[in-house]
Amino acid sequence: MSEISIDEHNESHTCCCICTDRYDDSDFIRVFPCGHIFHKGREGCVARGIECVDDWLVKKWTCPFCKLNLMDWKPQS
Repeated sequence: MSEISIDEHNESHTCCCICTDRYDDSDFIRVFPCGHIFHKGREGCVARGIECVDDWLVKKWTCPFCKLNLMDWKPQS
């Protein structure tokens, strides 16, 4: 799983499926091995009581969208 700024990511994703906020150029995102992306965690989300993916990962080691188990995932050589 990697952390990049949204302007480094060239996909057409426009919003986080956890908080439903649009991605801004200054946002940092997590890119999961399955290809799904989420906000790393944003002040605006926390202020509204919404947990983005970092808080999710503290509780579960799966992709919130497809449930890929990150503990079982191994990079392809």
